Amino acid sequence: MAELRQYSRVLLLATRITPDGKEIPFSEVDRFFRPERLRIEKKLRDMGKTYGGKAFAYAGSCLYCPEGTCSRLENQPCRHPDLVRPSLESYGFDIGRTTSELFGIELLWGSNGFLPEYLTLVCGFFHNHDGIEEIRQFGYVS
Repeated sequence: MAELRQYSRVLLLATRITPDGKEIPFSEVDRFFRPERLRIEKKLRDMGKTYGGKAFAYAGSCLYCPEGTCSRLENQPCRHPDLVRPSLESYGFDIGRTTSELFGIELLWGSNGFLPEYLTLVCGFFHNHDGIEEIRQFGYVS
């Protein structure tokens, strides 16, 4: 977390995704996660370019390499360092506590191979920019 001490502000964002049905197999999780992750990760990269700072995305598999082809599995550098963002969990954040205490959202887990009632994504943007209204106008916070 020492790397984050250089930032005076953090914008944490939670997205709750409700699947379009019941008893959806967990194997379909990417159908719901992927579009939202791609949308938000692009905004995080854009915010980083505009305001500086450090963007954090989500735990889970990479969106940019086909499954099983990650160069990191072969102890090679990432092929897409310009796209990938670390997860908040990798810096010690307790996402369950963050979602419940700051957003009023309890994390749900699937059971019996099916998705839960809703899915939750949490990301963050650490920065030193004073104008939160300007960041809101960036199209990230309503």
